[in-house]
Amino acid sequence: MGIKEPSFTLGVEEEYLLVDKETRSLVIDPPASLMAEAKEKCGTQVASELLRSQIEIGTKVCSNIQEAHERGLMELDTYNAWLNFLSTTLGMPGGKMWW
Repeated sequence: MGIKEPSFTLGVEEEYLLVDKETRSLVIDPPASLMAEAKEKCGTQVASELLRSQIEIGTKVCSNIQEAHERGLMELDTYNAWLNFLSTTLGMPGGKMWW
């Protein structure tokens, strides 16, 4: 019997800044309910960061790049649709992949 090759998984975590749609300024003081509402809409795929104007959105564990891409787009669409009600959008300062 041969050695079974391990199955690798991956996920994507992206850091976003909250940006006011009208002024294009950072939302320095987002509503206190922002993260609770975000977790209600996106589940555990969204997390707060050290800066209140920054959030992290990640995919669930994926088996390949295509799945990570599709999940990332779906989760980002969900969060962006919700942010429209706050006249806020996302700005991306950087991203990282984890294996």
